Amino acid sequence: TLAPSLAPVTSAPTAALVNLPTLLATVTPTAILEDPSTFQNQALNWMLNEDNLSYDNVPQVEILERYAVVVMDFALHDGESRVANNNLFLPACGWPGVTCMDVVDSNISRITQINWARTDLIGVLPTEVAVLEDLVTLDLAENDIEGTL
Repeated sequence: TLAPSLAPVTSAPTAALVNLPTLLATVTPTAILEDPSTFQNQALNWMLNEDNLSYDNVPQVEILERYAVVVMDFALHDGESRVANNNLFLPACGWPGVTCMDVVDSNISRITQINWARTDLIGVLPTEVAVLEDLVTLDLAENDIEGTL
């Protein structure tokens, strides 16, 4: 008979996590994703290692939108996640200041508003904000943000 192992049991990463870098490379160049000094790399590592939301059965568009918001979170909080780290189990649509709208006849929710006004943000707005194709309102008033839309 075999003796029971005392080693911790870890589950294999899901296909969604294994394929995450490839999916994110559709919106961010691989060299930027792999560069540890970038907010995009911080967001990727957060999604791979800290995020508690299961990506199984989550539409790719929602994963990409989550990534875009996480990159914004890191980029505008000087490399420290304030929004994502406090909402590990929630979809991005449940995060403070993020509003979504369900797409008719589908199981997809799209981000339509982000209201992070007067939240002590500083930095440059990352290009990944362009992933939020249904974003109607982006309120970043009374913060110290640079960049263009």
